[in-house]
Amino acid sequence: MKKSLLLFTLFVTLLCVTQSCSDEQQQAVTPRDVSFSLGLPGGDNTHGRMAAEIPDGAAVLITLTKPDGTPVLSQERINILHLGNGLVTEPLRLEPGEYTITDFWIVQDSSEVLFLIPQAGSPLATHVYRPVPFNFSVNVDGVTNISVQVVSTENQEPEDFGYASFGISIAPAPSYFRIAVFVASEGGLTMTDAEAVFIETFGPFAARQLAAKINTIEESSDLKWGRGFVLRINKPGYVSIERTMNLSDLALHKDTPLEIVLEQGPPAGSPAMILSGAWMTGPAPELNFRMEGSGVLYAEWGNGFMEKFTFNSGLFGERYNFDYSSLHTITVQGDLDKIVSMTLISLCDPGLKAMDIHALTNLRHFIFGQDFMTHRGTVVDLDLSSQTKLDSISLEFHTAHVILPSQHNLHYVNVYHWVDDYSVFVGNIYNNAVAKNIRNGFFHYGYQTNNQLPQDVVEKLESLREDLGWDVSYH
Repeated sequence: MKKSLLLFTLFVTLLCVTQSCSDEQQQAVTPRDVSFSLGLPGGDNTHGRMAAEIPDGAAVLITLTKPDGTPVLSQERINILHLGNGLVTEPLRLEPGEYTITDFWIVQDSSEVLFLIPQAGSPLATHVYRPVPFNFSVNVDGVTNISVQVVSTENQEPEDFGYASFGISIAPAPSYFRIAVFVASEGGLTMTDAEAVFIETFGPFAARQLAAKINTIEESSDLKWGRGFVLRINKPGYVSIERTMNLSDLALHKDTPLEIVLEQGPPAGSPAMILSGAWMTGPAPELNFRMEGSGVLYAEWGNGFMEKFTFNSGLFGERYNFDYSSLHTITVQGDLDKIVSMTLISLCDPGLKAMDIHALTNLRHFIFGQDFMTHRGTVVDLDLSSQTKLDSISLEFHTAHVILPSQHNLHYVNVYHWVDDYSVFVGNIYNNAVAKNIRNGFFHYGYQTNNQLPQDVVEKLESLREDLGWDVSYH
């Protein structure tokens, strides 16, 4: 078991190193979570003191723009959460990029201003380490958390904070909004049907079918605006659109329809990489894969959501958090023949059940690992027969069968928890190394317990060591 934990750590470490080794990595513009940790200026236990002073039901009103002044949010309400002795806002969903906070107020019942960040140049600006306006970045990976300091309005005047007054103006949200979806045609743009999916912090909560017309989406028992949501537009064969909708957006599109233009996806029937499995429990409901190469890829995640990824001479990576359902079949299409390296890690139970990577014909390096804490997530067969340019493989999973190409360039083989016909697998590597005079290679067989390999396998491994100078280890 200790060895299993060590190997698991090695795989995850390798994945993390891969994720951080290229500044050229490009990812789809997908909204990410942004939260704010609240504190008071100076002194000890400022978070604890503030938590004691903020009443239940208080919220943040935040105004955001882009650095060029383009409005993003206007007095958007964000609920405040008590975490231990500290305070943090519920997450906003913002696309990766640069933003400017121009106003940050803590209010009670959307009427009384309790705390706020002073404006730069105001008498109270020096009381905080970062007065407004200030810029922040939303990362493409993970959650962005920003620490802010606020000052109490008690015994203070608005002018002390740089404001003429504490005027709060929140327009009521409309009960409906309008939307139309378009695709390109020979005559220009044409209205089309599509699916609208409404997403909040914990995943999708409603869906509507859109017709090829201007659609009216009404608030209903299963579709409440709340403080806003993420709207996702899906259509088979097209790249999905995802955007954050706040209450001001809804008001803007009450009469003027929100117009969505979908981009054509990959040609129908083009070569595809297929990954099938169920991700329901485990460390996280996600699948990680990293690819090196260049080109354009399209990933359809098994729930109607298709993303487009463009990457050039660098690393492409995606970590996808699945909504909870029994089975997903991920389809990746595009420039698969330009992929030279892939790392695929499935850390969840029951995990990845089947894969088809025949379309990755120029793959040279392949790493595959599964959650061997439970031993239930397992690919039955791994067919690498189309990967004739393979240089290295590292496999950690319970499997019944690994199919290698008859011709390849393998000189690095790292295998854990492997159940297969050892004679065929090692015989293939041995015969290819002898035929191509592949010297100074590496072969490691790290089964979790001592396992007596067949004598013919041992003889071939020893020949690789003695005759071709390979670094060989096995139980």
